[in-house]
Amino acid sequence: MPSAAITGEMSLSGNALANATVAFTCGCSAQAGETTTNASGNYTINTQATAIPSVPQPTYTTVPGRNYMIIGYASSGTQTWTMEFLGNTPATNLNLSSSPGNATANVTDAASTAAALYIYEESQNNSDQSFDLWNFNTIATWTEKLRAGAGLSAHETALMNDVVAQQNAGKSLYPTVPAWNPQAGATTNSTIAADVQAIHADGMAVDPALPTPCPAIGQCTGAPTP
Repeated sequence: MPSAAITGEMSLSGNALANATVAFTCGCSAQAGETTTNASGNYTINTQATAIPSVPQPTYTTVPGRNYMIIGYASSGTQTWTMEFLGNTPATNLNLSSSPGNATANVTDAASTAAALYIYEESQNNSDQSFDLWNFNTIATWTEKLRAGAGLSAHETALMNDVVAQQNAGKSLYPTVPAWNPQAGATTNSTIAADVQAIHADGMAVDPALPTPCPAIGQCTGAPTP
């Protein structure tokens, strides 16, 4: 059997997202992998999984050393988001809510969702290694700042507030909907898109902790290693 690569819990507004679809992707192609949560909201991403869509390859394979976008789908039509750096072993995995190797603390919240949405929209989806152009450590640091809530810009505060409001309203959060989205009827969210674009326009001049893409793959200073 394929070995487990990533584990965690999908949580929406503090409640476990039970028996829900989970999509995960490195943004490398027009396909993603798919799994489900159990009754407690816990999920396991194996080395190999069913691909969505099922063509051109029926199987999606995770690769250590890459950054993965992970999205849980609620029956209301909204999502909860996070990211993970996949290591060679669970001890070198990194996520947006815990210390290295502490998979039990890998739980989604408003901060992980906001950070993942920003990286998603500012990446070149469906192109090779799009999420890997980011230093995962800087994403995690910014996520902690969002979670703490201190020293945020007006636009960062707006994104955090809108994530919660849109989730509570059962709205899809996608700034743009990708080919690998498994949620029927998912729509773009203009509010989230505007928030992300405003943060990007502010740049590091407003928040020096804001993640920025690296010059090229393998040229991220201080990036984690698998």
